[in-house]
Amino acid sequence: MKAIETQPIFLEGTKQTFLLLHSFTGNANEMKGLANHLHELGHTCYAPNLKGHGQTPGDLMQTSMVEAHASAEDAFQLLLSKGFEKIIVIGQSLGGLMAMRIAASPKCAAIAVLSSPIFERPLEDLEGRVIAYTKRYFKQQQASTEEIDSYLKVHFPRPREKMQALLSFITESQQVATTIHKPIALFKGELDYETFQKSVDFIFEQAKSELKFPKTYVQSGHLLTIDKDRKQVFEDLSEFAHLVNSAKTLSQV
Repeated sequence: MKAIETQPIFLEGTKQTFLLLHSFTGNANEMKGLANHLHELGHTCYAPNLKGHGQTPGDLMQTSMVEAHASAEDAFQLLLSKGFEKIIVIGQSLGGLMAMRIAASPKCAAIAVLSSPIFERPLEDLEGRVIAYTKRYFKQQQASTEEIDSYLKVHFPRPREKMQALLSFITESQQVATTIHKPIALFKGELDYETFQKSVDFIFEQAKSELKFPKTYVQSGHLLTIDKDRKQVFEDLSEFAHLVNSAKTLSQV
């Protein structure tokens, strides 16, 4: 079978620059609709694949949490190296936790956190995400049920330390939230699991930002950029960017 690989998205504009970071087990296509929307408004958008993502399940399972996080930081630095400054970082789920860390950079203008978890979850839940991704990938490859079951038997359960590293990255974000001073948008879906909704509320309460922009979407679950309210999500992110730039302009007067 030929491996399926998702390509990163780079759309250059003349206005604000955005770095778009997808969720755990997701890929750049998760941000495609948002990137197109922002680019139509004249903005530059870069949606990379985090390390290990957008490729095969084997690539995902061989990648450490440290490597995935480093790839998000590398994407931010790549934009800076191309001359883009004052970047707004939008992250969904795991991508939002990475955006929270990038917020410490002076070159980060603001962040948007979509459906990001920061509370402890059972390791079995996290492994379940990898299993679901693996099944979905091989079904796209038109693999048989027997082939998929055989692969799962060989590669699962995952080493406990792998899942623990992901969980630690999630829970350590509670402390990161208290260090955020940049403008922050905080979006959640009303149909998402309670732990994700409570996580977004916690970040809202703990962040030290003067500009906080919270939104709840009643028809959506976890992945807001591809759910029923996605068009409103796109418009709200555009409004948030306008508020950020307006505040920046006022501070320069």
